[in-house]
Formats: sequence, structure tokens, C-alpha cells
Amino acid sequence: MDPNAPAPKEEMTNEIPNFSFQPADPEWPQTISDHSPFYGEELPHPSSIPYHVPVPSQPTASFSSISSPSQTSAHEKVAIPRLTPAHPDTSRKRSTWACQNCRERKMKCSGDHPTCKQCEAVDASCVYQDAKRVRDRKKLEALSNTVDRYETLLHEIESIVDQDTKRKIKKAVDGMASGSSNDEAMSSDSSVGSYRDLDIVQEDISRNDSSVAAGYFGKGSEVSWMQRLEDTLKAEIGQTNSHKRRRMSTSRDEHNLSQSDIKEFNYHLDDQEVPLDDSVDPYALPPREAADQYYQAYLKVLHPSFMVIREPTFTAQYKSMYDHRSRPPARWLGVLNMIFALGARYCQASEDTEISEGTIFMNRARKLCLTGDVLFQHADLQQIQVTILAALYLIEVGHVNRASRMSHVALESAIILGLNLRWVDRTTAQFSKETRSRLWWSILCVEYLVTATTGRMSGTNESLTAVGLPNPLYESRATNPEMDASLKERSIHTSHFTPSIFQSDQQKKEAIELIRTCEPTTSLVFHFMVDLMTTNQSFLTKVYSIEGLRQTASEIRRRTRSYSEFLETWLLKLPDSYKFIGPNNAVDDKYGPDPFMRERVCLAINYYSAQISLCRPCLSATKKPTSKSKTTFRQERITRCLSSACSLIGVLPKQPDLEWLASYAPRWSIVHFLMQAVTALLLGLACSPDDESTAVDIGKIATHIQVAMLWLQELGSVNAAAHRAFSLCDNCLHRIMPGLDFGSPPVTT
Repeated sequence: MDPNAPAPKEEMTNEIPNFSFQPADPEWPQTISDHSPFYGEELPHPSSIPYHVPVPSQPTASFSSISSPSQTSAHEKVAIPRLTPAHPDTSRKRSTWACQNCRERKMKCSGDHPTCKQCEAVDASCVYQDAKRVRDRKKLEALSNTVDRYETLLHEIESIVDQDTKRKIKKAVDGMASGSSNDEAMSSDSSVGSYRDLDIVQEDISRNDSSVAAGYFGKGSEVSWMQRLEDTLKAEIGQTNSHKRRRMSTSRDEHNLSQSDIKEFNYHLDDQEVPLDDSVDPYALPPREAADQYYQAYLKVLHPSFMVIREPTFTAQYKSMYDHRSRPPARWLGVLNMIFALGARYCQASEDTEISEGTIFMNRARKLCLTGDVLFQHADLQQIQVTILAALYLIEVGHVNRASRMSHVALESAIILGLNLRWVDRTTAQFSKETRSRLWWSILCVEYLVTATTGRMSGTNESLTAVGLPNPLYESRATNPEMDASLKERSIHTSHFTPSIFQSDQQKKEAIELIRTCEPTTSLVFHFMVDLMTTNQSFLTKVYSIEGLRQTASEIRRRTRSYSEFLETWLLKLPDSYKFIGPNNAVDDKYGPDPFMRERVCLAINYYSAQISLCRPCLSATKKPTSKSKTTFRQERITRCLSSACSLIGVLPKQPDLEWLASYAPRWSIVHFLMQAVTALLLGLACSPDDESTAVDIGKIATHIQVAMLWLQELGSVNAAAHRAFSLCDNCLHRIMPGLDFGSPPVTT
């Protein structure tokens, strides 16, 4: 050590020394030794080093040896003690979410709830806003609801503006629909259910005689619903626990599920041959007593719903034939035999006798008017009457596919004669015009019943009909000059007799006031029945069709709401004598048996059937909706569909009574109505939405299913179609609710 070197200072300055680890001597170690106390330690963060560091009074050995690299290299490096802050860090971390005031003032927010410390200090309102993602989602939902309201408003005013404005509205709405088609397609299942596969056939209908006899069943048919339910239950075997509710699968690859044969779920009897007998005498007549019984049964049961004939005129001709033993024309006699065939089914207790009597009269009418050369003959009014009555008879005996063909023939023949248009000639009496109008609407009612049962597209829609609804005046007095003048006077108010789907709000109010002044007659019942079936068919044509595939989910929701309002308007028009809904939206039993019991039962069953068809697709929507409005829409439709199915079954007595059924209910299609309701309830059980808002009342549904099954079981003793229907429902139900017993009467609540 150099003796001339200055002695080391006793005190160090407050300045932090600058240590360098770059040695001047090549022998200086290039790496930190593994034995160094710095190895693996975390260096202090620069922000924690204070400006003034306390320094020891005596220098350490490490500092005295720094000036001599040679000496330092021979010894282990000495650790420098970790520097500690002069004052502990009392700063608080930033809050994860600041209130709006602190954001605007760019201050640190304490994040306290409900008021942060900064806002509390200045006595300011403390508001924590949602995250940007949440705000964007709410804004998007609000904008979507606004667009839906604007679109609905545009559609409402489209019918009252001029053609130029109408074209502009249509162009604007179509532009909005095309721009959002992709988004709507992604969310359609969540809100309105599945309307896909309406334009495809998933099996070869013509592969064998059995499939040809069954024909195609569309998605609006309960046969198709049952097929879809069966496919889903098969696909879920082994995938869910026995205590877990099964859910319907309506994913995008819905059609990839194994498709069951449609004939396995067809409870109709088209696979059986219609008994044809060419040995019958077409001009033979039953005894007068039996004939009167058959004729009165037809007038009581079927005529109020299908006014194919003009009762006063036809009754006079019928009496004249028996009184004077005259021989009427072949086609008129064919009409009479079809009336006998239908009436006989309501007068016989035994199935064998019932079929025997009905078959004889049907074969007589066939030989008179429905032979092989009928397609090459021109059809007049009586030929149309025979044909549509034959279609109604085939529905009664369970041959719905054959009835569909017969109904189409009658429909085309009526169009050829212009029955669908308004008659304005002065040579035809007003009551005769009304008779032809009722014949046209009767044809449509049969056509609508067939299409609702099979799910197929109808050959007609509301745009094909120009004639007004049946005039709700008592038809038996229409031959009087005073009544004929009244008909002419009432014809001025044609807007009152247009279907509800075409009436404006003002016309609906006027129609309600006018109809409530009418007497409760069969004509009034027919008026309501036609209006209801026209509304239901219009919805099926607009949605369960190829046209429905071109609509977005918002358009389908809008149509569904509109037709729901039409049904509510129809309900408001009913006079007190025909009202069937009580204060709690249940069938009102306060009337008891009275002269209008049959009218109320028939109207109620058809009304609830229309509600089921309107809301049923939402039962298949298990994907969670993307917005609150869609969630509400789906919840409302599911609830209404299931409640309507329960109400339809609730119209019938809890204990089966076939005599009551023949007297008050539409027995010609009661199996179709029961199957429609039961299948909807089975779908409700299979869907079982997870959210509590759409949860179904299992006990209530089970009770009504049990009532319906008892009815199908009882009907199965005299009706082969009902027997098949019971077996189908029993098979599915025991897999969904294995504990339900059908052998005992339902528990009354």
C-alpha cells in the first residue's frame, strides 16, 4: 500500500456511490458466484430507494478493498445490506372500478359503496356506471326493441296509405330485413322456435302402399309433432339420468337426428280400405222413421258447423219426396244419402252397426254421383254438395288423406262456378246468394280442418275469397219478403261481415256492437266458426309454409302477435250466450246444460286449438334468447300454448261420456283435437325450460293428460283411430312420466 496515499475518510457523503461490475483487470470474475448472497435475491425496486440513505460511521472492509482489484479477487464478495425506505409506503392501490365523479375529476377512487371517500368528502352524488360491455349490450337491446316497434308501426300503416308510399315502406322494411337476416337467423330458435325444414321431405312418401296411404304430414300436424318427440326421446336414451328432465334438442342440425317412419305415428285409418259395395240399390230409401232420425241428427250435429245445404228448401224437398213418393234427380238424391251416412254415425251405439249403416248410404251416393266418370263431367251446385259431404264423411271415419283429395275437388269445382266471388246480379234472390256464400264457406271449413290435421298447404287462402262472412241472421226466415229486404239492407254494411284479419279498429268496434244485437242462432254460430277458422288458416299459411321460410324471426314474432290480437278480437265479439271463458281464463261451468251448451263447447274447442297452433313452435325453443323482449315473447307463448291445451281438455267432462260427446262436442274431429292438446303437453314436459319463469306446472299438465288419455281410451272402444292415438301417447308418456297411472280416474282439484 502506498504510504503517500491519503488516509480514508471517517465519514461518507450522502451521495450514493456508483458501483460498476465491469472490472479493469481481466482476472476480475465475470459472473456472480453461486455462493454470493445476491444470488437468487430480488433487487429492490427503484421507487423504494429514498433520497437520503443512512451510512455507517466506519467504512466496511468491502469499501476499503474496492480500490484494489487484486485483493478483491482473492476474497469472496461482501453483500451490501438491502436499503430500507425512510418512511413506510402508506399509499393505497387504485380501485378496480371508479365512480363517475372520480373519473371526470381524474382522481383516485376508494371504491367504497355506496359512496366513495372522495365523493363523501365533497358531499357529491356517487354513481358507479356499468362496464362498457354491459352498456353496449343494453343499448343494442334498446335499439332492437325500437326497430321492432318501428317495423310493426310501418306494417300497420302500410294498408292505409297510397300505393307510392306503400312501395316505399315495403322497400324500407325489406332493406332492414335483408340487412339483419344473418343475425335474425342466429337467434330465431331462441324466440319463436323452429320453422325450418318446411320445404323438404325427409323420406320417400311413394316407397310403398302404406306410406302413400299416409301421405305427407307437415310441421303443423300433431303427427309430425309426435314424430319429432319420439326422435328426441330415442336420441336421449342413456344420455340423461332418470330424475333429470328431458329437453328438446332444436340445434341447427335438428334434421340430422334419426328420422322415425311417419307411418308409425299416423293414427288415421287411411291404410285401411274403404268398404265399397257395388251391389247396393242407389235409389233405395230407408224407412221414414229411420230417415227422419238420420236427417235430424245431421241438422243438429253437423249443420251448424257446415252449412252445405239450405235447410228450409232442402227440408221441404225431403218431405215432399216421402209424402208423394217422387223420384228426385240423382245428384239431389246423392246429397240426401250423404246426409243419411253422416247422421247414421250419431244414431247407432255399436261400431259395427254404425259402419254398416253409414257404408250403405255412402255407397249409394257414390254410385249416384261419385263414379269413375265424375272427373269428366261438369260440376253443378249439387255435385259440389255431394263431394264436400263425402269429404266430411271420410274425416268422420278417420280417412283424412282421402278426405283431403275429396275436399280439393270440391274446392276447385266451387272456384269454377265463382262461389268465392261476390254476386251482384239482380235476378238472383238475396237469400240464394247467401246460400251459395255459406256453401263456399262450408267448403273452406272442411278444407281448413283437413289442412290443420295433416299440416299440408291449403289450396286456398284469404286472398282468394271476395265474398263476405255468412250473414248472422236466422236462415229459416230468409224466404220471407221482409227478411229478404232486411238482408239487402244489412248487405250495405259489408265491412261488418268481413273476416277479423281484414277489419280496421273502427270496423271491429262496429262489428262487435252489431253482432251483439243479433239473436243467438245457428247462423250466428256459423259466422263465428268461419271467422275463427279463417284466422287460424291465415296464420298457418303465412308461417307454416314456404312463405314462412323467407321471413325473419322478428317478422314471425310480429305475425304471431298480430294473429294473437285477432283471436282476442274474435273472443270479444262473442255474445253472452256463447261466451265460454270465465274470469280466470277457464271454461265457465256456471251455465250448465242449456240450449247453447253445444255452441259454446264447439267454439271453445276450436278456439283453443287455434291458440295451440299459434304458440306451439315456441315449445321447441330451448336456446336462451338473446334479449329481454325475445325472452318475454317466448315465455308468453309457452304459457299460452300449455294453458290452451289444458283448457281444451278441460272443456270435456273429467269422466268420459260418449253420449255427452255426441250431443255437444265436434265428434267428427275430436280425436284430432285431443291429440293436438296431448302432444303439446307432452312437448311441454319434454322441453321443461330450465329458467323458473318458463317452468311448467307438472301437476296440472299431468292431470289434464290423464283426462285426455281416459277419453282416448274410452273412444278407442268404438273408434279405431282413437285406439291408435291412445297407444302412441301411452308409449311416449310412460317414458316421460313413468309414474303416471291411467287406470284410475284423475284427481279432481
